Amino acid sequence: MANMKFTVGKKLWAGFMSLVIIIIVIGLIGFLALKSVNEKYSFLINDRMHKVILLEEQQSDQHNLAKNIRGFMLYGSESYINELEETQSRIEGRLNELEQIINNDTMQTALGSIREASVEYDKVLLSIIEEKRAGNDDQALVIGTNGAGYQQTITDNINQMTDYQRQQQEELEKEVTSYTNSATLLMVILIALGVIGSVVITTIISRLISRPVGRMTNALAEVSGGNFTIEEVKIKNNDEIGDMSITLNEMVADLRGIIDRAKNSALHLAAQSEELSASAEESLAASEMVAEITEKNLQTSEMQANIVNQSTVSMEEMMTAIDVITQDNEEMLNSSEDVARLVKEGSALMKETTNQMTNISETIGESAETINKMSKHTESIRGVTSMIAAIAEQTNLLALNAAIEAARAGEHGKGFAVVAEEVRNLAEQSKRSTQEIGRMIDTIIHDVETVVTSTDEGRKCVSEGLLSTEKTNAIFMDIEHATSDVSEKVSTVSAAIEQIRAMTDEVTDGAKRVEELAIQAANEAQSTSAATEEQLAANEEITSSSQTLAQLAEQLQNDMARFKV
Repeated sequence: MANMKFTVGKKLWAGFMSLVIIIIVIGLIGFLALKSVNEKYSFLINDRMHKVILLEEQQSDQHNLAKNIRGFMLYGSESYINELEETQSRIEGRLNELEQIINNDTMQTALGSIREASVEYDKVLLSIIEEKRAGNDDQALVIGTNGAGYQQTITDNINQMTDYQRQQQEELEKEVTSYTNSATLLMVILIALGVIGSVVITTIISRLISRPVGRMTNALAEVSGGNFTIEEVKIKNNDEIGDMSITLNEMVADLRGIIDRAKNSALHLAAQSEELSASAEESLAASEMVAEITEKNLQTSEMQANIVNQSTVSMEEMMTAIDVITQDNEEMLNSSEDVARLVKEGSALMKETTNQMTNISETIGESAETINKMSKHTESIRGVTSMIAAIAEQTNLLALNAAIEAARAGEHGKGFAVVAEEVRNLAEQSKRSTQEIGRMIDTIIHDVETVVTSTDEGRKCVSEGLLSTEKTNAIFMDIEHATSDVSEKVSTVSAAIEQIRAMTDEVTDGAKRVEELAIQAANEAQSTSAATEEQLAANEEITSSSQTLAQLAEQLQNDMARFKV
């Protein structure tokens, strides 16, 4: 059963480990939540937004193909062909990249349609170039008109894929926002529970140790002052403190009995010394009473020796009990020192946790700054799209003027009228594209603002976590102070035990001296009965011994008067 005791060291160790486990759980959950949010945001940027950007660039290059082929048809410059070939190379590379990163069946089907239409459209472009180089402008125009369907197919499929990716992006953003809010709420709840648990554990351990030790200290203070009338210290703890209270109660009971017997012995010894003095004086006047008085003194001395011997044995038993208490007290002092060391290690761990939380807060702040910069870049893009829209409006006006001039030219201006109509259509498409880009920029700005808001909330949660960590650190400091108080009280108990040991040594020495004097008195009484002629000298020695014995009895009474039993 001794191994099953929940000692003071085990209690303090259990409390300390509970706090450490709470801190580790909170830190681990916070780390995992932050890591998950970071992964989701990375997927949002690197997958969803990247696909949308690729599709928009693909749409833009498709329009560039149409623009370059029209430019070649109008002006016949080979620079348009070079730019067209570069654009086709970019389109092909982008299609290959999209095929690698898109794993949705619907998107794969749309992408396949785009590739098939692109292949056919490239053939149309090649035919237009060959006819133009051969001087067949009308045939090239007819081929271009027939190939417009492929361009429209590509545009429709790209728009379909863009809408789908934008929808997936919005759903992922909602999911990330919901997850971030849930993680934040969970962190706040865990931190609150951790603080409450720390306070409860600290309070329970403090009460389990400080109250019993305080009662023991008060009892030992009374005992060190000589008051043995105190009630038994009843402590139900199944640890060193409980064992110490049992030993203390036994020691007080033993000391109470020893002091009672010592008081009675002192009173009896004083009475016997007075009788011995009276007998010695009477023996000077009547020698016939010497034998009787000597026999009586001999019996009294033997009784005194027996009483003093019993007192000596009781004092030795009390010294053994004091040694047991001293050993238990030293063990408890060692346990207190171990706990103080563990509390210091816990404080160091709390400081490290605080530094990690500070680093997390700085990282979130840097993320917010980066997102704000991205918002500014989108504003710059808005300015560029506005300029493109203005250019499209101007191009539309120029195309209208060209159509009017072509109408005036009559039959000779028909070809130019077709070109003007295509330019106007291109301007309209550019206008619609810039409007679509404007709406996308508004969406991006709104999403960036949402992310900034979530980041600010995350920073606030981290700040609250720092405050909770500081509170937990303060609790560790309270535990450290409480441990110091326990050590001081244990030291006080040690001092009181040493004082009791010293007093017990004094009582033991006095009892031994009384025993020696009693034996001496018995020897003198035997000498008196041996020779009547030496009765006078023996009586003088007995008188002197009885006076010394009376002084010792008075001294013993004064020593015993210090104790209350």
